[in-house]
Amino acid sequence: MFFINKIKFTIFLVFIFFVAGIFSVFQMPKELYPEIKIPVLVVNTVYLGASAEDIENTVTKVLENELVGGLKQVDEITSSSKENVSSITIKLNEKADAKAIKEDVNDILKQNRSALPKDAEEPFVFEVSFSEQPVYIFAISSTEALNNLYKISDELKNELKKVNGVSKISVSGIGERQITVLLDKNKLLQYNVTPQEVSRAISSAKNVFPVGSIKFNQQNLSVLYQSNVTNYNSLEHIVVKNNKDSFVTVKDLAVQIEDGLSETKTFSRISKGGLKKQQAVVFAITKQEGGNIMVLTKNIQETIKKFQEEKQLESDFIEVIDFGDDIKEQLSELVVSGLQTILIVILIVGLFVGTKEAIIAAFAIPLSFLISFIIMFYLGQTINFMSLFSLILVIGILIDSSIVIVEGISDRIEKHKNIKDAAFETLQVFSKPVIAGTLTTVAVFLPLLTLSGIVGQFMGAIPKTIITVLFISLFVALAFIPSLLIIFSKTKIRNFKKAEKVRESVFDKISEKYISRLRKVLSNQKIQKQIRYSSIALFFVMIAFVVSGLIGSAFFPPEEYDRIFINYQNKVNTDLKTTSQKVKEIEDLIQKDPKVLSFTTTIGQSSAFTAKNPGVASSERANIVINIEDKKSSFETIAYLEKELKKFNADGTIEVIKPQSGPPTGSPIEVKLFSEDLEILEKYALKTFEILNSIKGVKNASTGFDLGVKKIVLKPNEYKLAQKGLTSTELSLFLRSNIYGVLATSLNLKGESVDVHVKTNLNSDSRSHTLSNNVNVESIKNTIIKTRAGNVPVGSLFDIEIKSDRRNIGHQEGKRYIAVASEVQDGFNTALIQKEFEKKLKEIDFKEAGIEIKFEGDAEASSDSSRELMISLIYGILLMILVLMWQFNSFKDTYLILSVIPMGLVGVLIGLFITNKDLSFTAMLGFIALVGIVVNNSIILVDTFNNLKKKNKEEKLGQTLEEIIVQGAILRLKPILITTATTVFGMVPLIFVSNMWSPFAIALIFGLTFSTFVTLFLVPIRYLKAYKNVKN
Repeated sequence: MFFINKIKFTIFLVFIFFVAGIFSVFQMPKELYPEIKIPVLVVNTVYLGASAEDIENTVTKVLENELVGGLKQVDEITSSSKENVSSITIKLNEKADAKAIKEDVNDILKQNRSALPKDAEEPFVFEVSFSEQPVYIFAISSTEALNNLYKISDELKNELKKVNGVSKISVSGIGERQITVLLDKNKLLQYNVTPQEVSRAISSAKNVFPVGSIKFNQQNLSVLYQSNVTNYNSLEHIVVKNNKDSFVTVKDLAVQIEDGLSETKTFSRISKGGLKKQQAVVFAITKQEGGNIMVLTKNIQETIKKFQEEKQLESDFIEVIDFGDDIKEQLSELVVSGLQTILIVILIVGLFVGTKEAIIAAFAIPLSFLISFIIMFYLGQTINFMSLFSLILVIGILIDSSIVIVEGISDRIEKHKNIKDAAFETLQVFSKPVIAGTLTTVAVFLPLLTLSGIVGQFMGAIPKTIITVLFISLFVALAFIPSLLIIFSKTKIRNFKKAEKVRESVFDKISEKYISRLRKVLSNQKIQKQIRYSSIALFFVMIAFVVSGLIGSAFFPPEEYDRIFINYQNKVNTDLKTTSQKVKEIEDLIQKDPKVLSFTTTIGQSSAFTAKNPGVASSERANIVINIEDKKSSFETIAYLEKELKKFNADGTIEVIKPQSGPPTGSPIEVKLFSEDLEILEKYALKTFEILNSIKGVKNASTGFDLGVKKIVLKPNEYKLAQKGLTSTELSLFLRSNIYGVLATSLNLKGESVDVHVKTNLNSDSRSHTLSNNVNVESIKNTIIKTRAGNVPVGSLFDIEIKSDRRNIGHQEGKRYIAVASEVQDGFNTALIQKEFEKKLKEIDFKEAGIEIKFEGDAEASSDSSRELMISLIYGILLMILVLMWQFNSFKDTYLILSVIPMGLVGVLIGLFITNKDLSFTAMLGFIALVGIVVNNSIILVDTFNNLKKKNKEEKLGQTLEEIIVQGAILRLKPILITTATTVFGMVPLIFVSNMWSPFAIALIFGLTFSTFVTLFLVPIRYLKAYKNVKN
């Protein structure tokens, strides 16, 4: 009422909201999906030379035992014990104070440092984030020499570090700059010098330190000692030994002194447009938490372009992944869908209520959005796919309140009432039902805010956005829409009289047919029973469709992207060169596909964008990122690659990875086996793997352990060492300096710190440090070592054992475990495969073997999330009952209104079955949204029946209950059809936006359409049955 009486104030307030809303839109950060903030701490401890089992027993268990019992607000502690390193992952409660817990972890580590091996390095704790994935990846392809390519890469990396918002830059495909002093083993023998002596000479020759100060000529002068070793050329002149009348220098002992690159653990190549593959350096850039991806990737591109122009480089800079572009594309598609939805809604409202009314009702959409953006901006929310999707979803709902108000005012104006009086009367009559309708919709979304974990954070934007917009739209409908209708009441808008006549004619026919059928149903109890029983039977039939698997299930469906990932893993211990040769055969197959624009291969590392073993570095692994022409053909390309690669003799496993939508999750099917006996654990893990792999529809099955990781173990003979006057430490240092090498010192060369690495050339056929270890065991054994008892072959001091070791030993909550996991082929039901897997595992007596099993993966996560959704739905319905009891103060009316919910579910399942969509998490979310919407039509009908019944009694009109129901149905048919049509047709564009969200739109469209049809008949039938014999 206030806003109707203060028209000018209202106009200015609307103007302020528009300006502030537009400002908020431009200021809010844009990202693809909401950032998931579940704090995770990682404790790494390096213990060089220790096997996986040694690491487990001497490091991991020691720290784990203290951490498991000594920390609060922890969800899960897992660990990985690998050769040389222990890694403990602490997943905190999402509300935990990561900074405080990190301090507690550091305290525990300090207290237990003495319990760790003395040779182990200090444990290091750091925090990681789920958002720490590369947002921009590009490659530099060039025929340049590696040294030049490194120089280009290093300079560019330094420039990119300056870009605001960059957190981390990872470079693969090339080594670091390193000066290598490659020693000649024969010269060492000739001059009786050891590699350690060379290393010590270089290290001591490079000294810069203050030695004090002196007073001279009435001045205090500081004295600095500085050696002559300040550059690469001065290394060869360092004296290693004074050999009587001559000096032995580094130059005398070295095969060569090379200012080059360290041996790389990965290398990359790229092909664009079907051209020949070239070596490449790949940059992966991670953003800082909370950064704007679109702005960041744009600034990165500008920095690269500027760098190219300034350096006048001929190298190709090829974009591999640009999440900024992904966001821009998806947000653009959503905006287009949103505009289409708004247009559809305006057209539908215009068809039903008239042009002017449609424009004013539709004005509620941008106004509600802009006010909502102001609130979202000040709450620190971002514009992302989820929030935009929520806005489009709510378009057809938010306008309902405005339609009711506009139609109510228009009806009263037609009855020759003053426009202000019509507005006042409309607000008096419709305020309570409109508020109740909004509250019931809000009630069902409100409990979704309680969803926990990754899914809860990922989906949190939906209820937050929808609840905000619904409350704002209610405010707009009750405060601004009547005022705007008054303002524009004198504005002449062209009347489409012919169109209006057609509209009225069509609606009259629909109304006549509906009333005719409704009268027939209400007068025939047999038909009423048939409708009631048929609806119950249909409900159970559709539930049976789900249980039997006729309607599939999935957690989050795969998404269409213009890129595909391939992971390759060769046999354990395969070197990079052999892995590379095998991958070239895969590349040749990819290159033949005309849909492929480019592909980038990295040898020595798995893909960072997979749920299983992301970013694992090992010489037998490789990954390929394929960029295709059109994302609509991604599934077709994946099917082609999977089919062709099955024929491929790969000597390993190949996985074609379909990019997943939704939050980060694990494998679709996964089970963990727990036992302290590793041999039994591995035995039963292999049995479990064989069972899983035998199930039809399973692909890429794997176990979480590698058997047969070969290593050469050199066991010193203590007696022989004692005879020769050597210690075990001296022998190990000699072997390390020969085989791996020693870091002697580092030089500052033009502002760049460059390591000086000293190692012995064991391969007499090569002068390169990268090939110096291409030798057999005999070459190592024949290397001469200087002892106090004379020079002897080093092989005489130790025994050799070839050993197969475990690569990784996993723990969860301090217990050893092995995970067995797989993916699911297209067209197969994940839930049914999970059931079959569980059934077959019951045939194995795990308890007798002392093994505990625990199911995880998408199937289990889907089950847990579905359970949470159902609990949220129950809470939502309880809140709805509370709202309905407030409005109607009647259990009977509340039951009548809620009785349409099962029919909404029937419509959802029919829609999924017809469109061949799975019952996914988003489809279930669609049903929950439907529950909040579908009852609004029932509220309108029941409220109208009650008002007419009351009027009939007060005015003694003498109408029968059947006549009251028919009259109420006639009065509310039009608004019910309008609100249903705006919501249903408003959802249509969303079907085509995303694979992930199309089940949501389908659920709403079919569920609302079916339940509306049922509401128009079932609610009157049930109302008649409920009140037929009630006198008062």
